[in-house]
Amino acid sequence: TFKATSFSVQLERRNDKLTTRAKKAREIFVSFDLADVPKNFQGQQKIYMVITDDKGNPIASKNPTKATVYAPSGPVEIQAQQVKDVELDNTQRLSFTHKFDDRLKSGNYVIAIYCDKGLLGASSFRLA
Repeated sequence: TFKATSFSVQLERRNDKLTTRAKKAREIFVSFDLADVPKNFQGQQKIYMVITDDKGNPIASKNPTKATVYAPSGPVEIQAQQVKDVELDNTQRLSFTHKFDDRLKSGNYVIAIYCDKGLLGASSFRLA
């Protein structure tokens, strides 16, 4: 299938300044590439962004979206912080912007990108 690559993760505090401090992080900006998308996956797709802590627990969100994605190993339940309906082409760069509802704690976090067919890719970041 196809994969999400070239992840860029930026955390912003107030005034659009970048930060790596947990208590200052207010918003996250995630972008990634989808290249060489097969013809049978092109067209309208739902793309899910899931942010979890290092133990695999989803971060708090006011309106999380619960969904089932179908991986080769079987159906997987996810709790996405954000969902986008996207018209997939052969190659494109996609992005998500998410404002945190609660302050994050210091530690490691994982951002995973899914479509209905399974995991596309993941990236991690650390907050001090």
